Amino acid sequence: MAGALRVLNVAEKPSVAREAARVLSHGRAQRRNGRSPYHPNWHWTTTLTLASQTGERLSVQEMVFTAVSGHVEEVEFESPYHQWDTCSPLDLLDATHIPTRRYVPERNRQMVENLDMLARNSQVLVLWLDCDAEGEAIAEEVLRACSRAQPAWRAAASRLTPEAALRGVLVYRARFSALTGRDLFRACATLQRLDWRVVDAVVTRQEIDLRAGAAFTRWLTRRIRQRFPQVVRRSGVGTRGGRPVSAPGDVISYGPCQFPALGLVVKRYWEMRRFQKTPFWSIRITVRDGAATRTLSVPGEQALPSPTVLFYWDRGRLFDRDQAYELFLRVHDAASQEDCLRIDRVEARTVRRHKPLPLATVELQKQASRRLRIASERTMEVAERLYQGGYISYPRTETDRFDTSDKGVEELRALVALQGDDARWGAFAHALLSPAQGIAGFEAPRAGRCDDRAHPPIHPTKAAPPGTLSGDEERLYEYIVRRFLACCSRDATGQQTTASLGVHEAAGVPQPLERFTARGLRITHRGYLEVFSRYDTWSEWTLPAWLRQATVAPRDFCVAELRLVASWTEPPPLLSEADLIAAMDQHGIGTDATIAEHIKKIQERQYVMKQAVRAAHSEDADDEDEEGNEGAGGTGRPRPRNGRATPAAPVARFVPMKLGVALMEAFERCELSLGEPTLRAEQEARQKRIVHGEATARETLPALLRSFRQALERLMQRNTDFDRAFAVYFAEAPAPGAAGAGGTAVPTVPVVAAPTLAASPPLARSAQTPTT
Repeated sequence: MAGALRVLNVAEKPSVAREAARVLSHGRAQRRNGRSPYHPNWHWTTTLTLASQTGERLSVQEMVFTAVSGHVEEVEFESPYHQWDTCSPLDLLDATHIPTRRYVPERNRQMVENLDMLARNSQVLVLWLDCDAEGEAIAEEVLRACSRAQPAWRAAASRLTPEAALRGVLVYRARFSALTGRDLFRACATLQRLDWRVVDAVVTRQEIDLRAGAAFTRWLTRRIRQRFPQVVRRSGVGTRGGRPVSAPGDVISYGPCQFPALGLVVKRYWEMRRFQKTPFWSIRITVRDGAATRTLSVPGEQALPSPTVLFYWDRGRLFDRDQAYELFLRVHDAASQEDCLRIDRVEARTVRRHKPLPLATVELQKQASRRLRIASERTMEVAERLYQGGYISYPRTETDRFDTSDKGVEELRALVALQGDDARWGAFAHALLSPAQGIAGFEAPRAGRCDDRAHPPIHPTKAAPPGTLSGDEERLYEYIVRRFLACCSRDATGQQTTASLGVHEAAGVPQPLERFTARGLRITHRGYLEVFSRYDTWSEWTLPAWLRQATVAPRDFCVAELRLVASWTEPPPLLSEADLIAAMDQHGIGTDATIAEHIKKIQERQYVMKQAVRAAHSEDADDEDEEGNEGAGGTGRPRPRNGRATPAAPVARFVPMKLGVALMEAFERCELSLGEPTLRAEQEARQKRIVHGEATARETLPALLRSFRQALERLMQRNTDFDRAFAVYFAEAPAPGAAGAGGTAVPTVPVVAAPTLAASPPLARSAQTPTT
């Protein structure tokens, strides 16, 4: 296109606008104040050429970069339906009967005036909003605001405008994943159009959340205020955008994502409370080198003990006490005879521990909670700051696989090289690119199963030498860097030795009565563990050399201890934050970008609380090995004498509060699935169909609203069942006019005292004192 142009660029946050302007202008951008004191504008002259994927090329003379602060517009019910008493809650779930409107709230007025001022003197609009679904919807809101001042852009602001008619309409969408020169200049050369299908999916979700949230919130609050006034603090409730505006406890607030998240917490609580402990028994044998005491003995001094090896019963455990005791006596009798305990087999094989997968958002939140003890909401706040500072790539992504083509590997190696000067892991980064002794060198990352085709996995984009960052920013950045370097390294390998101990009825009998197994592991190549061992461990325990095939007791080894151990099955623990994030992701409750927000809300609404609980073992042990990892368990390392694991440090777990449990039990009594993930999962699936072009918003919205309407109708029909279930936890209201109608706040205590999850002391019986 002939003629030099002035380009208006709009980012989602002022910090992103500042950093993008700095990078694209090579540090020449000048700050100028606009109509909003919180949204400065960055100006510079340039000879940059913009290009679109459809072949348009634009010569630029001046660039202006500004920003918004999230959503420009809000959605509310048309007047008077934003008032609680103007209609039935059921009516809110009828989009044809009660309309909604989009409006600019007063707090965004100056921000929109700034966009208006800049748009009037610009010929090109480039939307640099975050490249996720929410960012696409915000981009459409920015376009609507700017097109009011620039008529030439109005065609792009309509989803009905055909693609051919957009030729010459200079409105574009920039797609980028990091605030780096490579990503930003590539975005300038590959400008695209707004994706209206994504916008429609978000608008549909906004409408459903507004209508379902308002309908159920109004009904629940009115019903509980009438029958259980002590639960609701005050009778006056304001609104904003059709939603109640109040402090926690003023309303019983419903959210299509928050209630399924609450349901997961309460369901686990119920499982724990209803769990019936069952006793079981197992046999363990500890052996010692029979010749060691003679070899190590010094005349006149007590013999030194030799290392012991613990063998585990191949049966695992039995729930029949009498059968377990009978087998124990048979093993005991055989162990008392010569040549009846024999090492029948000793085998060695190579095993590997896989390096971690590339990092997606949900995994980042889980691992930050589990390894760093940083809450998910805080994790996303810190990750956003690191992204805005240019230290990491965009932190909201479902992708867990890198491009491993030749070009992709070249870019990965360049990212590794950026970390070469850091004293903490620089030597490892250098060794990946120039293999050194003990480090095998660069290897392409493993490929996960997800690719959202919008952003790569989270990775570092520039170095942050010690002292650059502090606090949680430094800790999270270090985790991201070490995980990225681990992804580009090689698997750890080791040699696992398995010894099988046969208990034979008599010497020379080939078939054993029972078998016991011990395993040892010797790490032969640490691989990714060289840089990632503070977050992932592989325990090494080697079996002693005297434990050889065909050795027998008591000639080659002796029994140090033979025990019948009685234990109890344990209930599942309450959900930790990492557990809840994983469960929400599995059931499609929220998105990778919103899960943390939903978890925060169910705490703010006093439905659940976090409480430190000491578990029987470290939460890290619950983090299952990635698929294919071997050699991690069943070692022959001696255990504590009573068979119990050492208690780990307390872990913050979610305990449902009285209000949360009362709501879930009331829904269950009414045979409603409001606390189940099914309704929200259906909504997420239907929204994806809009994104993929398989359905339209026009047909999707009524179908989803019908599901919520049917649920609310059932709740209203069975309100007496709701009241009975709720009354188990809260006393019903006194007669009208009686004292106490004002009520009190919901108690900020859990339903019960936090349960102790430590294992019950097992009952051990030695071979010398067997009892029945």
